[in-house]
Amino acid sequence: MSVLDSRAIENIASAPATAGDRRWAAGISAAVLAMFVFSIPFARTALGQIPSFLPTVVGAAIVALVLVAVLLYVQYRIARDVRLGFLALAYAWSALTQLVYLLTFPGAFGPGQLLGAGPTMASATYVLSQAGFAALLIVQALAWRANWKVSRTAMRVWAGVALLILLTFVLFGTLGHVAYPAMTIGTQYQPLWYEVVAPLLVLLCVAGIVVVAERLETVTQVWLSVVLLTRAVAILSASEIASQRYSVGWYAARCEEVLGAIVVLAVFLVKINELILRLAARSRSTAEALAAGEARYASLANVVPQLIWTTNAQGSFEYVNERWLAYTGRDLAASRSGWADLLHPLDGEATARWQRSLTTGAPFVAEFRLRNASGRYHWFLGNAVAVRDSRTAVAAWIGTCTDIDAQKRHEERDAFLARASERLGASLNVDATIDAIEELLIPRLAEHLQVALIEEDGRYAVRGLPASPALHDALAAALRGTDPVAVDETLRDGDVLLRGAGADCALIVPLVHAEAPIGALIVMRAGPQPYDRGDIALLRDFGRRAALALDHGRLYEREARTADALQRAMLPAMLPQLPDMRFSASYSAASESQRVGGDFYDAFVLPDGRVALTIGDVTGHGLEAAVIMGEIRQALRAAAFESAEPSAILDRASRLLIASGRSVFVTAIFGILDPVSGLFAYASAGHPAPLIDDGTALRRLPTGGLPIGLRDDEGVDFVRSLQAPVTLVLFTDGLMEFARDLDEGERRIEAAIRTLAREDIEHLATVLMKEVLGDDDPTDDIAILTLTIRRFTDPLPHELREWRFSSGDARTAALIRRELGELVGERTARPDAGFAGELAFGELIANAVRHAPGPVVVRATWDARGGAVLTLDDAGAGFAAAASRSELYAESGRGLELVRAISDQLTITRSPLGGTRVTATFHNAAPLMSSA
Repeated sequence: MSVLDSRAIENIASAPATAGDRRWAAGISAAVLAMFVFSIPFARTALGQIPSFLPTVVGAAIVALVLVAVLLYVQYRIARDVRLGFLALAYAWSALTQLVYLLTFPGAFGPGQLLGAGPTMASATYVLSQAGFAALLIVQALAWRANWKVSRTAMRVWAGVALLILLTFVLFGTLGHVAYPAMTIGTQYQPLWYEVVAPLLVLLCVAGIVVVAERLETVTQVWLSVVLLTRAVAILSASEIASQRYSVGWYAARCEEVLGAIVVLAVFLVKINELILRLAARSRSTAEALAAGEARYASLANVVPQLIWTTNAQGSFEYVNERWLAYTGRDLAASRSGWADLLHPLDGEATARWQRSLTTGAPFVAEFRLRNASGRYHWFLGNAVAVRDSRTAVAAWIGTCTDIDAQKRHEERDAFLARASERLGASLNVDATIDAIEELLIPRLAEHLQVALIEEDGRYAVRGLPASPALHDALAAALRGTDPVAVDETLRDGDVLLRGAGADCALIVPLVHAEAPIGALIVMRAGPQPYDRGDIALLRDFGRRAALALDHGRLYEREARTADALQRAMLPAMLPQLPDMRFSASYSAASESQRVGGDFYDAFVLPDGRVALTIGDVTGHGLEAAVIMGEIRQALRAAAFESAEPSAILDRASRLLIASGRSVFVTAIFGILDPVSGLFAYASAGHPAPLIDDGTALRRLPTGGLPIGLRDDEGVDFVRSLQAPVTLVLFTDGLMEFARDLDEGERRIEAAIRTLAREDIEHLATVLMKEVLGDDDPTDDIAILTLTIRRFTDPLPHELREWRFSSGDARTAALIRRELGELVGERTARPDAGFAGELAFGELIANAVRHAPGPVVVRATWDARGGAVLTLDDAGAGFAAAASRSELYAESGRGLELVRAISDQLTITRSPLGGTRVTATFHNAAPLMSSA
């Protein structure tokens, strides 16, 4: 059989034509043509009307057409061949139109026409029948050549359109009484029929033969060509050579048409019978091959080292191999219900994936544990693919289960130990480590466990309770080795710490680190399943990690106790207790693992009754930073008893740090408060600015100066009078940097101080730290020192600000100039006076730089009337103002004249000990422009 044959036997449309088909077709075609030629001399001879002829002949043709249409439609439903669909539609069309032709033919069933049709209805129906049949045959041939993909829905649309055309035609010609063109009058043909319509129909049939026949390779190509030939001959017989109905030519045409329908029906019946016989033979050979294939498949399935199974589309088992039976203990009958009850309870995801695959048809892949006949679980990799039918619908599933237990347990073991190392390594004390051990082992390897640790006296204790003598001896015996040891039933049921667990098996797992035993784990499990070799090996490795963590936990607890003691020694044990003053402080290390750090605070009373307070931050963390912190704090405390200026105290500490050779630096604030007058002097060493809240506003104090370890002995002292009640807050940068966002940190600090500083809170610093941090963890050491003053004994009667710095410090001078301008403008309520204050200070400091370089003291005071007094003291050789105005083009002497012009009063006095004091008063200072 050729390649064409092997494909063509699937349906009648593609069945190959045999030589016999071609000979029979040629013979029938010759007979039809001979009949046509023979009838030509007698075609016009009138024979009269035979009443039963037309219903009999046309009825027989209709029956044959209907049977052919049904046969073709059944084949189309099976094979989905588009040619079969169009052929079935063509024969159904011909059958329906022939039926309408018969019902509307004049005199066929009585004197008139049925259905109320007009006298021209039958002729028009005949034309429509022949034209539609030929056109549909041409369409099916073109569809085959163009390889059209016509769906069932599209074929239904074609059929619906054809039916709609026919119904419209019938309704218009019957109920609508539409008069179609007359092609006969009485029994006589009209020129419209034999000159126009009939020739066109013959040409359409001939065109159909050309398109359909092609190379006469298939049954349909051969016999449909014969059908079209008989129809063309019938049209010629009834039109061109016959002049009227009921003539010899007309009767011959009716016979030729029924001959064509019956011949095709007979041929199709024979061919379909042959097709059925072929299919039956092939089915037998296929069944035999399938049986042999199934036997080979079963043999192969039993040889491969996998569990193999098949199911139907719904997931019910239809086959399992012998390895499935040997592993699960279930044959096919017991396995039909599925495998859900064989899966581990924790592997429900595999069941969900299988259900999704059954629903969607997607391949199934999952790892799961499957219970064997003895009740133990092994890991398998499950794979299943869908077997699809010709319509791509899922017909069955073929699946395998590959044993990956060794690989999976190794992966699980490594993952478990890695997770255990990470979890145990995060524990910083013994109790937290024991809790982590319980979380890791329960319920994976134990249902109950106890941790027995060796105390300093050599005895074993479980959570602080001493072990019984029997348990102590068992633990001591187990710790002579490194492998887990089973607990005998007598001890398990008799010991008070073990019998409450209700365990059926128990192991003692030695905890040994650096070859030194530190205790043991006692793991217990209920049920008949004992610990296997894999469990014992895993517990042995886990015990080594647990021993390391417990040993580190003990070491950490010892170090924590030492660190706490060191931190308490480094920081002041008690803050000053003074009338109308309340100190509070709070400290937090950067992490729990570093209980000491470099942040510090201090407050103490000086011999003259003033109070010194300081806060600072050593770069780095840990013990080294804490040691430096202690040295710096003590250096600051010692310097405060010898020096009066805060900046000098910071400078001395800086010299000591530089002399020690350490490559670190320290930021700090050092301040001295007079509890009588409220005068607060402070200096900064690169530290965050303190904040003060007086109940009406929160202000950030100005700062300037390099850190300790980098200072150049040219620090700045800031002095200001405080008005009680007031709260002073000093803190280290860790309070701002906790969120890695300085702006957010400062915003939180200011908001917390505004809320808390105005309340009566005993431990303000502690509450302030909690309020600022919230749920965030500190990323750096944090120290906070607060001082709340309710009143001063004898406060200054006027507000005072003072700055002590080097005249050459341009940065500090610019800071003071801006601050002075704001203060003068605010206190005098005149913005122009503020500008005048800035200008006056600028001229005075420039004059000091020129005539008295070195340290200067700038002081600003305000009286109750809003007047401002600006004073600058230098330590130079002294100078005096010129008695008269400077010359027009002179390069000196203009600064003091400018100050005199913009201030209300300017005085210059010389100190007997050297230096000059310049005082500018702004009681009623005029604007700069008006003074000009």
